[in-house]
Amino acid sequence: PNPASSSVYILSEELLYVSLLGVDGRIIVQSARIDQLDISSLSSGVYILTARDIKGRLVAVERLMKIE
Repeated sequence: PNPASSSVYILSEELLYVSLLGVDGRIIVQSARIDQLDISSLSSGVYILTARDIKGRLVAVERLMKIE
């Protein structure tokens, strides 16, 4: 997993819709047109970050580990 403590930066040339999910599949954050995701208020643990293009196609799935 990619470790982070306060922010996650998302670099893409295309418009992405980003979702941050708990390991149980629950949506924690969902946003469009985002290049930075503030995770400072989340509890430590593992999360799943997904990105979809404007047509709804899944373009990326990454595991994220929130650390203090």
